Amino acid sequence: MKTATRHCLQFFLVIAVVVASVVAWRDWSRPVLRLYVWNDYIYPDVIADFEKRFGVRVDVTNYRSNAEMMARVKVSWNEFDVIMPSSYMVASMRRQGLLLRLPGTGLENRANVDPKFRTEAKDALPAPSPVKFQVAGSVPDTGPVESVAKAGTSGAAAIARDEDYAIPYLWNYLGIGYSKTEFPDKPPAAVEPPKTWAQFFSREVAAKYGRRRMMVGEPRELIGLALIALGQSPNTRERQSIRDAGQLLQPRELSEQPRLVFEDGGELLADGEGVLLQSWAPEITRLQEKVPAGAAGDRSWFSTGWDTVTTWLRGLILVAKREPRRPEIGYIMPGDGSVITVDTLAIPASSSQPELAAQFINFLLETEVAKRVTLDSFYANTLFGAEVEKLKGSPSYQQPPNGKTHFLVDVGDAQLFYDGVWAEFTRMNREP
Repeated sequence: MKTATRHCLQFFLVIAVVVASVVAWRDWSRPVLRLYVWNDYIYPDVIADFEKRFGVRVDVTNYRSNAEMMARVKVSWNEFDVIMPSSYMVASMRRQGLLLRLPGTGLENRANVDPKFRTEAKDALPAPSPVKFQVAGSVPDTGPVESVAKAGTSGAAAIARDEDYAIPYLWNYLGIGYSKTEFPDKPPAAVEPPKTWAQFFSREVAAKYGRRRMMVGEPRELIGLALIALGQSPNTRERQSIRDAGQLLQPRELSEQPRLVFEDGGELLADGEGVLLQSWAPEITRLQEKVPAGAAGDRSWFSTGWDTVTTWLRGLILVAKREPRRPEIGYIMPGDGSVITVDTLAIPASSSQPELAAQFINFLLETEVAKRVTLDSFYANTLFGAEVEKLKGSPSYQQPPNGKTHFLVDVGDAQLFYDGVWAEFTRMNREP
C-alpha cells in the first residue's frame, strides 16, 4: 500500500511538472511587446487587459527624463517597441533616424485625438534656420487648428512630419506646489507662496529657501520657465535671451542652490524636506489625493488592498519615529504662464515588433482605456470625450490664466545654446 501511494504521488508530481512546463512554455512563447515609458503612466491593470486581448506578454522599463530616454534609445538595438518622448523631442529623434514612420493602417483610433494637440506647436518655428531667428510670443492653446498655419507653411509642414512619427497622448502643465505648513493660507499668519515664475526664481526666494526650493531636472522645461519669467518665449533661438535665463537660474551663493528633482520631488515636499516644488501638475494632484507613488485611481482589489496596507504601515513607522505630520499641499498656476508638456506614443526605429507596437498604441487611444490611464496616473489625455470628471477641479486640468500657454518645440541648432546653459547650471549646482 505504501509503495502504491508513493507511485501515485510520483505520478501526480510528474503530471504537475508537465502541466507547469506547458503553461510556462505557452507563456514564454507568446510575442513580447517591450515598453520604455515614463514611470507611473501605464499601470498593470491596463497592460494585463492588452495581454489578454491580444495573447501577448508586455515587458515594461521606465525612465525619469527625456535625456535618459534619448541616450538609451540611441545605443539600444531591438530593445524597445513603444516609447513616449515629449513632443519637442520628436523632430530631433526623427532627424536622427531614431523613430519609425507610423503605419497608415491599424491606428484608426488616432482620430480620437483632439486636433489642437495634433498640431500642438502654437509657438511653431519654421523649419531649421540660422540660430539668430527669434520666435514670437505664445498663442493660446484654445484656438482652431487653422491658426497654426499662420506660423508659416514650412512650420506647418514640419509639424505634419512629426505627426507621422508620434501621436500626442498625455499632457500636463508645470506649476508650483507648496507646503501649507510654510505658507499657511489662513489669517492671521497667512504667508503667500510665489505666484509667478519671476517670484519663484527671485534672489529673495532663493536666499530664503535654498535647497528647500525644488526644480524639475528637465533642461528644456526648466530653462523654458526661466525664459517665461523674463518675459521671453521658452522656444527662443536668441542666444542672449537663453544666456539671461541661465543667469537667472544660477545661484550667487552656495546657500541659494536649489534641489533638482524628478518624480521624487512630490515625496520630498510631502515629507517636509522641501517647501516649494516646481512640479508637473498631476504629481500635485497625487499628493492632494493622498495616493502613494506607484498607486492608481481605480485598480484591482489586490492592488488597492496592497496600497492600503503599505500606506498603513508607513503611518505606523512615522508614528514610531515621532515624525511631524505630513503637511497639506497647495498648488498655484503661475500668473505669468507656463509650458505644457505633451508626451507622445512612438515606435523606435530598432523595434522588432512594429505591428504589435501599433496595436498597443491603437489600444491606448481607445476612449475608455485613455480614461483609465488618466484616472490611474492623474495625467490628462489628449482624446475627445476621455476627460475624467472627478479630476476636473484638480491641478491635473488647471491651465494658465489668460491663455498664457507655451508648447515646447524643437529649436534646431539653438539647442546647443540650451545645452551650454544646462551644463553650466548643473556644474555650479552640484549637490553638497
